[in-house]
Amino acid sequence: MRIIIWHLSSNVIKNIIPSLKKFRNTVKILGVITNKKSKFETFNNKKILILRKPDFVFISSITGKHYEDIKFCLNNNLNVIVEKPLADSLDKVRELIKLAKRKKLKLFDAVMFQYHPQFTDLKRILLSKQNGSLMHGNIIFVFPHLNKKNFRYKKRLGGGSFLDTAIYIYYFIFLVYGKNIFLKSINFDKIKNGVDVCCLFIFGFKDNSKSLIIAKCGFGFNYNNRLDFIFERKTIRSELIFTKPKKLTASISTFDGHIKKDYKNYKKSLNSFENMFEHFFSKKIDMKKYYETVLSIYKFYFGSLKK
Repeated sequence: MRIIIWHLSSNVIKNIIPSLKKFRNTVKILGVITNKKSKFETFNNKKILILRKPDFVFISSITGKHYEDIKFCLNNNLNVIVEKPLADSLDKVRELIKLAKRKKLKLFDAVMFQYHPQFTDLKRILLSKQNGSLMHGNIIFVFPHLNKKNFRYKKRLGGGSFLDTAIYIYYFIFLVYGKNIFLKSINFDKIKNGVDVCCLFIFGFKDNSKSLIIAKCGFGFNYNNRLDFIFERKTIRSELIFTKPKKLTASISTFDGHIKKDYKNYKKSLNSFENMFEHFFSKKIDMKKYYETVLSIYKFYFGSLKK
């Protein structure tokens, strides 16, 4: 399998290229479309994709360019893996998925946490009837400010915490609770140029008016990436549910009152990106079902902006 990487982002350098090393016997990185230095062959024109015809293109461009970059690849019959989010509007996501389906191509959204065993375990634990009803849930995913020149602080380039980090929260909530959950309210903190740096969400349940989930994401805080769900009979806490810095340990803890009953850490687990690629490279994926799920998540996600 041959891959070309489009744009050499920090995530590509830090996570994508190292994770692809696991598949060195079956996957070859043909090169990178970039104006930066790289140990791989570099290209300065996207037309190289038409000439080389890789099996996959990994797109890591700024959010505001995802739509045009993905569309270029699909129109040239190339399978795509793209850093989240797929695009910056629901209409664009719909168009891209429709195009991928019509051409019988693969278009994958690289939201990696869902392929880690921690998420599989956490979903099972949260849905256990032994917990009793959910009383209150908290999800937080925040980190320090980035360089001021980063595209995330420029609205026209697809910046903002909603497009950058909220997609993780929406994926998580939908994959666990499906269409039983809905958004009650949303609030944004914005900087001068109109870019949101923090989002606060309140979610409710269609079958239980007393249950709430409050979620927060954004820039300008000490790093925090955790979940606390309080049920009638148990409290569930999970650390590092979305991203997993190497120096920290992902975990799930179960409490009975203030007493910790169970604890599991995932220090030795495969990283999320390796698991994600293993899934994407599998021939067993039901693409029809995959596209239906992704489109439902993005309807839920962008539907929030109408609140």
